[in-house]
This record gives sequence, structure tokens and C-alpha cells, in this order.
Amino acid sequence: MTVYQVARREALLFLVIGLTAVVCNVAATMVSARWHWPAAVLAFGWLPIASILSGARNAPGCAGFTVGYGGFTTGSLRSRVSPVGWLAVGQVALAGIVRSSHVHVQITALVLLVVAIALVTMLIWQGFPRLELRPEGIVRRTPWRTFIPWDALEAGPQLWANGRRLTVRLAEPEFVEPLPAHDHLSLGAWDVPDDRLAHAIGWYAEHVDDRSAIGTPVELDRLTLRYDAAAYGLDAEASARG
Repeated sequence: MTVYQVARREALLFLVIGLTAVVCNVAATMVSARWHWPAAVLAFGWLPIASILSGARNAPGCAGFTVGYGGFTTGSLRSRVSPVGWLAVGQVALAGIVRSSHVHVQITALVLLVVAIALVTMLIWQGFPRLELRPEGIVRRTPWRTFIPWDALEAGPQLWANGRRLTVRLAEPEFVEPLPAHDHLSLGAWDVPDDRLAHAIGWYAEHVDDRSAIGTPVELDRLTLRYDAAAYGLDAEASARG
């Protein structure tokens, strides 16, 4: 599956989650006029939405890199399903609080929710958020762009995981766009496992000659072989050569 197909699939998943949240909102709004509002919100709002979000957040993402956008790319499925959850839960609570005497407020909030779902779906369809390993460096698009040249990384480089977020130490922070506030930068949480991502970044930070091949299927196969060899304690360079 290409990186573009992955983005389309996840956009449709987000859209389904968002529309389901809207239906839950409407149901909670209608029932809250007859029921005690906490019961309506709990039964028709929070429980269904929490169940859907739990399943979506635990859904497996693409565990490896894909070729696209000029390099090796990974997405972040879990970060794409969170915004609609917070928006929907807030709207469900509002639907119960304002009651039927403030229908215009409910409608306004519901319209804002639908617009937010449409905007986020469009961003996901276009491949946001994503992390790209490119010949010139690392690009993070959230959709704001952060560019980390390979030459900006510490020799090694120094990477560590903080929960599900991989952080890199910067030897030359002034090379990073935009300029970071510290000598380290969090890359965020991505579908590619931290150890696989750390291995890829470490390899290209140290092996300048291999950077020009980033973004080609052949180099992606080599990268996978090198990672598998390192995981089993084998000679990574010999394995990549065949």
C-alpha cells in the first residue's frame, strides 16, 4: 500500500468517526429535552464516542516506512482521531447543558463540529501529519513544517524515547527550520516503532553516501534488511549488500 493510499484510508476512517460523533450529538440533544441531561449525555454521547475512539486509537497503523513525498514516510493514525473526540465530547456536554431553550447555540456548535471534521479530513487526505526522511534531512509536517538537516544532528546521533515520542539531540540547532528553543527536538509519536525510526535516523546521520538513495524502493529494502540484521546482532552492512 502506497503512502497516498494510506492517507486516503485514514481520512475515510476519520470521516466515519466524525460523522458517528455527529449522530451521537444529535441523539443526545434530542433525548436531553426529555431525560435528565447527564443520563442523555452519558448514554448517547460519551459512551458511544469513547468506544469508537478507543477502537480507532488502538487500530494498527503502518508499522514500516512507505515511499512517497520524496522520501521515506510514516504517518500518525492515533493523533488523527483525537481532535474529533475532544470536539464531540465538548459538544455533547454543551447539548445537555444548554437544553432545548437554546437551540440556536446547539445548532451553531454542531455546525462548527461538522466544519472541523471536514477540515481535519481534508488535511489527513493530503497526508498530514507525517514524518519524512529525505536525502537532505528530516521533515515533520503537522501541517506546520519543521526541517532538520542531517548535518544538524549529533554524531551518533543521540536519540531517546519519552513515552511514544522520539527526541533527537541537535549538534547545530541553528540549521533547523524554524529555529528550536533547545538543543534537542521531539519528533512526536508515529506509526513506525521508535526503535525502527531511531535506527533509520541513526544510519543516515552517520552514512552520508546512503542519503542520496533515500526515497527509492531499493534503498527501503536495504534499510529494512539493515534493521532486521541489527535486531538479530548481524552485520548490517553485509546484510544490506546481500
